[in-house]
Amino acid sequence: RSRAVARASSAAWRARAVGERGGREEDAMEARPTVLVANDDGVRSALLQELVRRMSAQGLDVVVVAPTHDQSACGQKLNMHRDLMLRRHDSASTAVAARAVNKAHFYCLDGSPSDCIIAALEPRNGVLAQLGKQARLVVSGINKGPNLASDVFYSGTFAAARQAGMYGVPSIATSWASYGELRPSDIESATDATMSVINAALRFLLTHDAQLLRSELVTRDHHTFRPRVESLALGENVSQDEVKRELEHAAQSTASHIREAFRHGDVILNLNVPPEWNGRFQPSTLGAVLYRDSLRDVENSALIEQAADDGSRGRVARVVRIGGGGVHIMPNVPHSDTDAVQRGLAAISTLNCWPETHPLQLHPAMLRHALVESPSQSALGLPLWLG
Repeated sequence: RSRAVARASSAAWRARAVGERGGREEDAMEARPTVLVANDDGVRSALLQELVRRMSAQGLDVVVVAPTHDQSACGQKLNMHRDLMLRRHDSASTAVAARAVNKAHFYCLDGSPSDCIIAALEPRNGVLAQLGKQARLVVSGINKGPNLASDVFYSGTFAAARQAGMYGVPSIATSWASYGELRPSDIESATDATMSVINAALRFLLTHDAQLLRSELVTRDHHTFRPRVESLALGENVSQDEVKRELEHAAQSTASHIREAFRHGDVILNLNVPPEWNGRFQPSTLGAVLYRDSLRDVENSALIEQAADDGSRGRVARVVRIGGGGVHIMPNVPHSDTDAVQRGLAAISTLNCWPETHPLQLHPAMLRHALVESPSQSALGLPLWLG
């Protein structure tokens, strides 16, 4: 079912592109939109490789700038004032090109995901500038593991998408939301869901000229807009259907402003696809997750010997490792990403790029309207503003 969804979204994107370029498919393909791809799992990630293959096969011009090595849970880390090696990664490019229509450009950087975005997007000498390209969209992922709830604070995947938003480029963070073993069917379903969201975004992004990189900090209409919802007395005489209709009407009037915020990088999409995806999406808020029992004592003779060699052994109390442990999820949080994933739905969250109280942050009321699903059956639960 998920593959059928992805095929439909790909066909819709191609039809839209053809129609807007005078009805000639060859014209649509000549103007292939450039998508920048990054991640935090590293350039050799199987999920990244399959996503790039699928995007290239669809006719998108793909440029990858990803970490040389795994950078999971590094957050918004930047390697300041340190020499970083940026190089073409031909082995990955060749592997993908052998199964794709168009060869992607692969680069790897021995830095963080945010470093990768900076290396790609800097307007004077970044990778895209040197290639003579301009990104219409940034996709970070597909991450191996969930980025739900407060995970977005730690996630290098989400950090890369946020870094792109700061540059003014629309961006999507996408994750396979499981800690289990990654199976071929998981790679396929996570890629199907991600392609559906990519194509939905491109359908309206390609109706505008390419967004220029953010060169100044200015407020726009979507920053000052406040949705107006008619007051409803939630009593015996007001049905839930009436409330739902009122919210949908308000969301329709707000959708164009959310699209503009996404187009300018002021909101980010965060997608989490469960292992047993049922083919549908749910617009979601962040849930609540707590990690405990994450500290382990380990036997590491090499570190102890190193401490002895440099004279600091007496100051080494123990060797510890952080990771694993128990995951505690707050139950019954309406519209949450954690709830959606537990029910087999792909959680899609519209989140602010900017921190609390920042002048470019969207009003919380707009993000509440982003929770309204598109009424279109073909949208399969995507947000109204996107589907």
